[in-house]
Amino acid sequence: MMKLQISVPFNGALAYYEVFAERDGIYQAQLVGCQGKAPVAPPETLTLTRSVRRWVGSSERPELIDRIGQELDLRLNRQDSRNASTSDPSSTAQ
Repeated sequence: MMKLQISVPFNGALAYYEVFAERDGIYQAQLVGCQGKAPVAPPETLTLTRSVRRWVGSSERPELIDRIGQELDLRLNRQDSRNASTSDPSSTAQ
């Protein structure tokens, strides 16, 4: 199972989450640390689901879900691009 380390701003601090796919389109994020002093601690665990146009999740803080989801999208798109280029025989040098 692939795990991604994602850091996002949270209430003046930086929250670090480890994110992994639970099943197709559903991800779990586990807080692994927080740098700085946030007036309210970030949620320990989050469930994120990719809807048609945005991310939804198990937090009452949609901005946190959006930030983690956007970073997750970037990472997954980068990984898909790498996988496509390594599996495409036309992309190899002759």
